[in-house]
Amino acid sequence: MKVLRWIAYASAAVGAILIILGLIGVVFHIVIFGFHPPMNFFLASDSFLLLAVALFIATKHCCCSCCENKEEKKEG
Repeated sequence: MKVLRWIAYASAAVGAILIILGLIGVVFHIVIFGFHPPMNFFLASDSFLLLAVALFIATKHCCCSCCENKEEKKEG
Protein backbone atom coordinates (compact mmCIF):
# COMPACT_ATOMS: atom_id res chain seq x y z
CA MET A 1 0.00 0.00 0.00
CA LYS A 2 2.98 2.31 0.37
CA VAL A 3 3.37 2.46 -3.40
CA LEU A 4 -0.22 3.63 -3.82
CA ARG A 5 0.32 6.31 -1.16
CA TRP A 6 3.41 7.55 -3.01
CA ILE A 7 1.47 7.66 -6.27
CA ALA A 8 -1.28 9.60 -4.52
CA TYR A 9 1.22 12.13 -3.13
CA ALA A 10 2.83 12.51 -6.56
CA SER A 11 -0.55 12.99 -8.21
CA ALA A 12 -1.51 15.64 -5.64
CA ALA A 13 1.81 17.43 -6.22
CA VAL A 14 1.33 17.45 -10.00
CA GLY A 15 -2.21 18.76 -9.52
CA ALA A 16 -0.97 21.54 -7.26
CA ILE A 17 1.76 22.51 -9.74
CA LEU A 18 -0.79 22.66 -12.56
CA ILE A 19 -3.04 24.90 -10.47
CA ILE A 20 -0.12 27.24 -9.77
CA LEU A 21 0.79 27.34 -13.48
CA GLY A 22 -2.83 28.09 -14.35
CA LEU A 23 -2.97 30.90 -11.82
CA ILE A 24 0.24 32.39 -13.18
CA GLY A 25 -1.17 32.24 -16.71
CA VAL A 26 -4.43 33.92 -15.67
CA VAL A 27 -2.86 36.67 -13.57
CA PHE A 28 -0.02 37.62 -15.91
CA HIS A 29 -1.77 36.76 -19.22
CA ILE A 30 1.13 34.67 -20.51
CA VAL A 31 1.26 31.51 -22.59
CA ILE A 32 2.85 28.61 -20.70
CA PHE A 33 4.07 25.53 -22.61
CA GLY A 34 2.08 26.60 -25.67
CA PHE A 35 -1.32 26.40 -23.97
CA HIS A 36 -3.09 29.64 -24.71
CA PRO A 37 -6.14 29.37 -22.46
CA PRO A 38 -4.81 28.82 -18.93
CA MET A 39 -8.04 27.03 -18.03
CA ASN A 40 -6.50 23.90 -19.60
CA PHE A 41 -4.24 23.68 -16.55
CA PHE A 42 -7.23 23.72 -14.22
CA LEU A 43 -8.97 20.99 -16.20
CA ALA A 44 -5.89 18.78 -16.07
CA SER A 45 -5.27 19.43 -12.37
CA ASP A 46 -8.81 18.30 -11.61
CA SER A 47 -8.01 14.81 -12.90
CA PHE A 48 -4.79 14.54 -10.90
CA LEU A 49 -6.43 15.72 -7.68
CA LEU A 50 -9.36 13.35 -8.17
CA LEU A 51 -6.92 10.46 -8.64
CA ALA A 52 -5.09 11.48 -5.47
CA VAL A 53 -8.28 11.61 -3.43
CA ALA A 54 -9.42 8.23 -4.72
CA LEU A 55 -6.07 6.63 -3.91
CA PHE A 56 -5.99 8.15 -0.43
CA ILE A 57 -9.48 6.84 0.27
CA ALA A 58 -8.62 3.40 -1.13
CA THR A 59 -5.46 3.09 0.94
CA LYS A 60 -7.17 4.39 4.06
CA HIS A 61 -9.98 1.86 3.67
CA CYS A 62 -7.59 -1.00 2.98
CA CYS A 63 -5.25 -0.15 5.84
CA CYS A 64 -8.12 0.06 8.32
CA SER A 65 -9.51 -3.33 7.31
CA CYS A 66 -6.04 -4.91 7.50
CA CYS A 67 -5.45 -3.51 11.00
CA GLU A 68 -8.84 -4.75 12.18
CA ASN A 69 -8.09 -8.25 10.87
CA LYS A 70 -4.72 -8.33 12.64
CA GLU A 71 -6.30 -7.22 15.94
CA GLU A 72 -9.01 -9.89 15.66
CA LYS A 73 -6.37 -12.58 15.06
CA LYS A 74 -4.39 -11.46 18.11
CA GLU A 75 -7.49 -11.52 20.34
CA GLY A 76 -8.79 -14.85 19.01
